[in-house]
Amino acid sequence: MSIVDKVFDEMSNRIVIMVLLSYKRDSISVGEPLKESDKTLLSAERRFELGFFDSNGGKYLGIWYYNMSPRTVVWVARRDEALPVSCGGVLIHEGDGNVEVECGDGELHPVTSLAISAGSNRTLQLLDSGNLVLVDASSGARVWQSFDKPTDTFLPGMKLNDTVKLSSWMSPNNPAIGTTPSCKSKVCM
Repeated sequence: MSIVDKVFDEMSNRIVIMVLLSYKRDSISVGEPLKESDKTLLSAERRFELGFFDSNGGKYLGIWYYNMSPRTVVWVARRDEALPVSCGGVLIHEGDGNVEVECGDGELHPVTSLAISAGSNRTLQLLDSGNLVLVDASSGARVWQSFDKPTDTFLPGMKLNDTVKLSSWMSPNNPAIGTTPSCKSKVCM
């Protein structure tokens, strides 16, 4: 093997390792949870990221714009109740198909509360729109989506109505539901 071939092989190996290390997935399935070591899900075109963040002395699961500084959170799960610091995993419960946050002590905190159903064939995916969707893989139907539970940010593709509304954060560091703006004639101030 010539020196050129050796250098080429070494460079190829480094590129493969760099690609594998930079790979982020955009979805989880039953039996393939997001573990704390994975850190985050990243939408396919690297527009949005889902993971855990600390705020107001608590830990939250949220979605933010990828690679934007300062971090701009666009959705928060369970926003009125901070998670224990030991939490760091996200999984789809095999029995009922609901999405849950897993803590170090094995404690589970629900993100979705769907009627009990066969959940062994569901996938949770972060889309490039910023929508986190739970899909029944058998039918392809969306059984839950974060766009139906928005926080304070309107993203393209969202539909607001009488039951789906935006609500402010309690404060810049506290994602709990804040005061509701006064709305007149569908215009909020």
